[in-house]
Amino acid sequence: MNSKQKGNAGIGAAIAYFTRQGYNILIPLTDSQDYDIVVDMDGLLNKVQVKYTTAKAPSGNYTIPLRSMGGTKGVCYKTVIETDIDYLFCVTQDNDQYLVPIIELSNKNTITLSKEFSDKYKV
Repeated sequence: MNSKQKGNAGIGAAIAYFTRQGYNILIPLTDSQDYDIVVDMDGLLNKVQVKYTTAKAPSGNYTIPLRSMGGTKGVCYKTVIETDIDYLFCVTQDNDQYLVPIIELSNKNTITLSKEFSDKYKV
């Protein structure tokens, strides 16, 4: 899959997950905002950024990059914890899914989906 297809697969998985939980989903008309979807959770609108990964650490655990890179020099222009979102929804190539409140993230570069991480955030 190319990066666009991976993004689509991640958003599809997120929509399916939140729909199964009985929540309403709002989809932005453009992609210029920090979030990919908005989820109405019991009357509260929560902005969710979705990440799909095939990358693995040397340990064999999946990793999720938290930095947005761009430009001709590949410069980091923002990280997930510097964005205006409420949750990060992560999907791996094996379709493991994680829901992480943004306030619980402290790392700016990468999340490694270790057993401890799985025990806390896997859905």
